Amino acid sequence: MSPARRWRHSVFVAYSRVDDDTHGSWVRNFAAELELSLKAQLRGIDVPPLHLGEVGDRTGRAERVPASCAYLACVGDRFCGSLDELFDDLRVFERAAAGDARLHAFRVAMTEPAMQTNDRLVGASPRLDAVLPEWRPFFDPNRPDRPLPVYLSPGRLMAPAFAVPFGGLARDLAGRVRARLAARQGPPSAVASGAATVFISHASADLEWARAVTDHLEAAGLRCWLAARDIVPGSPSYPAEIAKALRASRALVVVVSREAGASPHVAREVTLADESGLPLLPLRLDGEPLGDALAYSLAGAQMVLAHGGPRDAALAALLAALRLRLGR
Repeated sequence: MSPARRWRHSVFVAYSRVDDDTHGSWVRNFAAELELSLKAQLRGIDVPPLHLGEVGDRTGRAERVPASCAYLACVGDRFCGSLDELFDDLRVFERAAAGDARLHAFRVAMTEPAMQTNDRLVGASPRLDAVLPEWRPFFDPNRPDRPLPVYLSPGRLMAPAFAVPFGGLARDLAGRVRARLAARQGPPSAVASGAATVFISHASADLEWARAVTDHLEAAGLRCWLAARDIVPGSPSYPAEIAKALRASRALVVVVSREAGASPHVAREVTLADESGLPLLPLRLDGEPLGDALAYSLAGAQMVLAHGGPRDAALAALLAALRLRLGR
């Protein structure tokens, strides 16, 4: 089968409808956020749709599993009774993956008891051990019998506790999907790869915070542009790359700190964004006075405060403010 015909799905998500219903459509919400995140991270690539495959439904399964770039099993308490079906899926996927199935497959543990039961049953069936992918725990450590809530209540803002493991899994899956689609579609164009929804401006000293902001927003499906990640090392025109990324963005998040207030680079980025009419969202790390340039550009902007409280709460507030500004 040629690569152009092969990839019908980005990810095949195996699940039990009973597990999904028991936990308030958890799998369907998880899958919806995953599809948004993959499309945001793989901007410029024609990403095929994700597929939800209910255990017990064999319709088209033998064709869909090998036609998926990645395989993910959402293992809840009821799913544990479907080991034979999981084994069949993984064997089919392994044959199609030419021996690299473990690189492109994951198991999501919806509850700790489900993970333990699955491991116990696998231990009694050595034939499964050779193909089983790694675990990604998504259960609440305080209530291990239930998965981490996908959304804050009320509303559909992603819950900070869920966003952390979700962001890591989504990035790993995006890398797997990108690698498999690249041979079919070729690399994205320079314009497409530079396109982003949110430009992240920060001082060098605040790179850790900038990365945390990027991870949190991209886990929620908002594509970000971060110079430390998105400018090719050795690029001959750093300012031109910055200007191009700003033109392609719809909003700017600036990580505000004492170091940012003293940075001429941050001041220029914020000024350019302000002159272009981009929404400005400052994430303030400390109570230090702003430099003159930042104080002028950010005079009317709504500040999200990150000092004096937990990081997850600040990131969740930033995401909520961005979604309001972007109409998402």
